[in-house]
Amino acid sequence: MNSWRLRALRIAIALLPVLAFAVGTPLLNHVEPRIVGLPLNLAWIILWILLTPLCLLAIERLRNVKT
Repeated sequence: MNSWRLRALRIAIALLPVLAFAVGTPLLNHVEPRIVGLPLNLAWIILWILLTPLCLLAIERLRNVKT
């Protein structure tokens, strides 16, 4: 894979949590439905707090890929 494609992919992965918090949180600002007893907005935030390290891990692994 080209180095510029890897860089673009790393940037796209890094933007996922940022966009999830910035765009998803206001759009999902509802009390109902509840997920595991939590309001949708809180469940969304907790989900992305848990997914953010996985995104960072994917970026780190892509940094070590040889072009």
